[in-house]
Amino acid sequence: MKLFGVALPALTPELTFALQHWQELDPVWTEKQRYSRTLGNEVVELLDGIFTKAGNDAKKCLEEIVPAMSGSLQGLARVNWTVRNAANHWGAWGYIYKPRGPKKSLGWTGVYFD
Repeated sequence: MKLFGVALPALTPELTFALQHWQELDPVWTEKQRYSRTLGNEVVELLDGIFTKAGNDAKKCLEEIVPAMSGSLQGLARVNWTVRNAANHWGAWGYIYKPRGPKKSLGWTGVYFD
């Protein structure tokens, strides 16, 4: 897949699975103890491992996407990116500024896996 002229790695099976089933996985991820009693520890650990791997894969993709976006905006705008806890939030955002001049924010932008 290419984005902003940069070849990105294919989505891993774990990330694809997590993106397709995030609504079912999210409660298991946030309430592991409760679901361990009903689903069993092995199933919860498996799902936890998949979700953790998917988060790390999302972070790796974002680390390639963010510089590619900034590079494609060269001369048009500057973006001050914030990539905090990308493995858990699966996204990055930043304030947009003019390419030159005072550092007054024009707005914001973001990249998220959804």
